[in-house]
Amino acid sequence: ATTIPLERQLEQTSVRVGGVEAPLYFVSPGQINAQVPYEARPGDTVSIVVNVGGRLTSPQNYQIAAAQPGIFTDSLGAAILDEQFRRITSTNPARVGRVLQIFAGGLGDTIPPAGSGEALAGGSDTTFPVSVSIGGIDAPVQYDGLAPGYVGLYQVNVIVPAGVVAGPAVPVLLRQNGIPANPAQNITISVAP
Repeated sequence: ATTIPLERQLEQTSVRVGGVEAPLYFVSPGQINAQVPYEARPGDTVSIVVNVGGRLTSPQNYQIAAAQPGIFTDSLGAAILDEQFRRITSTNPARVGRVLQIFAGGLGDTIPPAGSGEALAGGSDTTFPVSVSIGGIDAPVQYDGLAPGYVGLYQVNVIVPAGVVAGPAVPVLLRQNGIPANPAQNITISVAP
């Protein structure tokens, strides 16, 4: 995608979620990245159909959850940055008392709401609060909402709490509405002594 609001068709491809054309981030021969439209409400069971050049997939049914948090990761680790927007790594470890910016998806509705495929210019608040622990200690959450200027990207700002034991792989656990983010992954960061 090159525009905001996101287009509903890219490369002759569209995705229908519960009767609504989903905003598309990316389309390639082996991958489609789409936003679940906000019109799909928690508790709904929706049918998802992909249309590529007029060829339709068989409908697949999915239930919409109020929240399904997930911290973004790649081959370098978690999308967790310091207050200067530098990625937390072994050469740029987190520090007690400093702000971390955690970037995630699946945190659901916000106040004010964003439209499907749209970005908010300013901040927002998630309707279900987010909690974060670092090294097993609760980290004060300063912000949990959509990242301004981005579609469907959530930002959670926390302060690294006192008492966190320094190390190269300190666990970070984000929860929302009782649901842990990345349950099949160990999200860790490097924390300076």
